[in-house]
Amino acid sequence: MTKKTIAAAAMQLSRQDRAELAEELFLSLDGEPVDPSIEQAWIEVAEQRTQEYLQGKVRLIPAAEAREMVRKSLQ
Repeated sequence: MTKKTIAAAAMQLSRQDRAELAEELFLSLDGEPVDPSIEQAWIEVAEQRTQEYLQGKVRLIPAAEAREMVRKSLQ
């Protein structure tokens, strides 16, 4: 079975089933080896974003609002 075939089949599932499948796939990545340079890069981005927030350079957006913005942009 190819990734494309699996993805096509998954898209036929209900929204709830797709969400559960996505979560299962995501959780299956736990414990996988991570490239230390990638991990360090993520830490640096997180620290930079935290500083920007603390300095008032950016504002936080509630998750529900962010999802709505993404949903609208995809229509």
